[in-house]
Amino acid sequence: MKHIKWIVMILTACMLLGVGGFAQAATEKALFDVTSLGIIQGDENGDYKLDSPLTRAEFMEALLKFLQYDEAAKIADVQKHFTDVSSDAWYARAVSFGVQMDLMNGYGDGTFGPDNAISLEEAVKTVVVSLGYGAVANGRGGYPTGHMLVAAENGLLKNISQENSFTRGDLVELLYNALDMDLMVQSVQDGQMIYEVAKGETIRGRHMKENSDETTYKAKGIVSANADTWLDVPVQNMKDNEVMIDGIIYRVGTTNAAALLGQEVDFYAVRGEDDRYTLVSVKPTRNNHVVSLRENDIKSTTLSQIKYYGENEREERFDIALQPMIVKNGVIIKIYTENALQFEKGSITLIDNSGDEAADVIFIDEYQNVQVEEVRENLIYLMPGSELDGSRLINVDKENKDVKYHIKDKDGKTLEVKEIQKEDIISVTVDEYKTLYSLVVCRETVEGTIDEITEDGMVIGAAFYEADDAVIAGVKVGDSVTAYLDWRGEVAQTKELSSSMLYGYIAQIGQQGGFGNTQIKMVTGKLIQEDIETNEQNKDDKNEIKVLVCENEKVEILDVADKVSFNGRSIGASSLAQQIDPTRGLAVKYTLGADGKVRSIESAELRGGEVGQKIKYDVRDKVFGGITNIQSFAIDANTKVICLPETVNNDEDYMVQVRIDNTDSSRRFNAQGYEYDPITKKVKLLVVTEAMDANQASNVDINKAKLGMVKELRKYTDESMETKYKVIIVEESGEKTYETVNIIDKNRAITDLKKGDLIYFVKNGQDKIENVRKIYAFGEGVGTFYRYQGTDNEQISGYLQSLDFDEIDVMKNILVIKATIDLDGSSEAIGIAQRNAPPTFLYEEATKEIRPAALREAIPVGSDGSGADRLFIIMPNDDVKACVIVR
Repeated sequence: MKHIKWIVMILTACMLLGVGGFAQAATEKALFDVTSLGIIQGDENGDYKLDSPLTRAEFMEALLKFLQYDEAAKIADVQKHFTDVSSDAWYARAVSFGVQMDLMNGYGDGTFGPDNAISLEEAVKTVVVSLGYGAVANGRGGYPTGHMLVAAENGLLKNISQENSFTRGDLVELLYNALDMDLMVQSVQDGQMIYEVAKGETIRGRHMKENSDETTYKAKGIVSANADTWLDVPVQNMKDNEVMIDGIIYRVGTTNAAALLGQEVDFYAVRGEDDRYTLVSVKPTRNNHVVSLRENDIKSTTLSQIKYYGENEREERFDIALQPMIVKNGVIIKIYTENALQFEKGSITLIDNSGDEAADVIFIDEYQNVQVEEVRENLIYLMPGSELDGSRLINVDKENKDVKYHIKDKDGKTLEVKEIQKEDIISVTVDEYKTLYSLVVCRETVEGTIDEITEDGMVIGAAFYEADDAVIAGVKVGDSVTAYLDWRGEVAQTKELSSSMLYGYIAQIGQQGGFGNTQIKMVTGKLIQEDIETNEQNKDDKNEIKVLVCENEKVEILDVADKVSFNGRSIGASSLAQQIDPTRGLAVKYTLGADGKVRSIESAELRGGEVGQKIKYDVRDKVFGGITNIQSFAIDANTKVICLPETVNNDEDYMVQVRIDNTDSSRRFNAQGYEYDPITKKVKLLVVTEAMDANQASNVDINKAKLGMVKELRKYTDESMETKYKVIIVEESGEKTYETVNIIDKNRAITDLKKGDLIYFVKNGQDKIENVRKIYAFGEGVGTFYRYQGTDNEQISGYLQSLDFDEIDVMKNILVIKATIDLDGSSEAIGIAQRNAPPTFLYEEATKEIRPAALREAIPVGSDGSGADRLFIIMPNDDVKACVIVR
């Protein structure tokens, strides 16, 4: 097992000051005090560059801040003392003021050397003089001997390396050592200049004493509350920028004090005009011992001790105080039990803030990973199977004052909800009262093949990534995946990339010629498609019916490699047939080698729907099931389907399209689902067994068939010398040419088509005409009649007497066009839907030309009985489906 221990390094500048690290040349305490008093600052990245040499100009600037002369220098006149210090240089004021105050001098040749590295002796002399000890140093031998002696006797050289060049780290130590050295002041007595030490008067004192309206002070205490959590007593209405230290509320300023909850700290604070204090700096004291552990680091827990894996898997332990303060996800645990220390995923932080080597405060931060499906305004929708407390929704309601949300990226940057993207991983920490949410967003991914799986993670591209059991259970070696990482760099979710694994159905297996190579007849399917059929029953308000379009891609003969992996076991190709029941076939996942031969076969895992037992289909939710003893499953656009004929006459039967709907709720289908995803509840493969006869034309259902007029039937011979046909049909939308399926000898209805025939026709999934039903042959002339009344072939034909628009059909309660037709002396008025009007065609008898038309183009009989068009209407069961204007 891989154990990784998180040790909180409390003696680093990042923890102390929220800035970059520091070198060995400056001790922690020196850096803390000197930076807290604002004497030196880091660069834009917070780096003090303490190992770098210090220039004379940089030293002068720091010295003025040390002596609190920096503000006076800003307003003083800049005097031209040196040829190498231009008046617009960033250090011009500091150098000018320092020389005027006799703190430093130039080289005597008119230059100052602002960019030259300052030496230890130069720096020490300047500080000794600044503290008032210049005369003493001169009396001890002068520069540099006297100044170095005075410095050494007063501890100014403590922790300063005198062997190398003077660095920025040395400056920190020198100024720190000088902070508490008593100043020497001069006075005149009896005309004599007197030098004497002013006991208790120091540079630190000058920094700390009241200055204008601010007071700076240094103190020590335990951080007992921040805006989210309190340890001792409830603290009401604390703001995000506040902490409590020993009962006093401070503004955190630019410090990380809120992150030091439970620790004893040294701190500097400054009082503002409102008499409230703001922290200038803060650092944990040496009394603190802090260890943070992840779930896998812990070996055992008791009420008095936690044992964990340390460096090199060595067992270590951390004692627990008799009555520790325990905070889980921001909330105090009131009753301390052994179970209180348990958590599934996250960290436990043990803090000894009293130096007795026992944890006084324990923080447990337990989180759960979820993945984003969609973000709308303040709503975060989660992926299927990615739930938080049973819900797939996180509502970041900023208006709810009783709930607080913190949203950050893995680097700690605050984010808005709108910045969260689809597929992001969110590590959610929430307290038991659902009042404090911490969301850490990560969108880091790794793509590659899984080379190895261990008990606590996986290897992708030679790198190891930890993962939970649920994630590990969903993958296998060889999978090509996108791995989504959480903020700890662990795999929180995976998505399969395009895989070399294929889905198919072994219809037959045998040896070529009886003794040759082993071969498989493999049926492969396509992704499920969805079609829309229109319910023609209500002409005024047609409704749409969703239909699954299922068809195979191909039937092919595949050679099998001499050695093939079958369900993870290597066997000879000749033995493969013994593993597969030839009477039932087998749904499989398989791979092909570079030579096109089958290399591996795995039986697809059946989810629901036993062969021979039919189940229901819910078209709205795309769910198969509805039978108590059958496991239900769902499908989607990523599901492949394989269609199997109930009786196979030839391979062409496999290519017949199967359409599935549930217009009849009692209808059932022989269907099986394979490769079930328990998270999405969907299967990757659907196998459907239906009557599929390539030599049997589909029935013509007039409620679903299309309608048109034949313009031409073409007969031709293809490259294989097979006779085929094309049909040019004029439809409502225009003229279109269709191939016909290869069933001509079995379906004389297609070969008998003539120009001018009005037909119903049905197509298959390849957009080929599969069957037709002739309504009327206009090429043979049009008479006057009203026949087949009350049947699905009801027709009426006669001269058009009149067209009246915007009439009301009382029975159907719709607006209609009333067409009055002369039937040799009698008249018949037919109501034709004005909205959702049926298709209308114009047929020219003289030229036999056909085109789509509008009913308003029809010419009624004139007052003199001339110019009349015939109007032919097909109206099965009194429902007008098409009109033909015969001119």
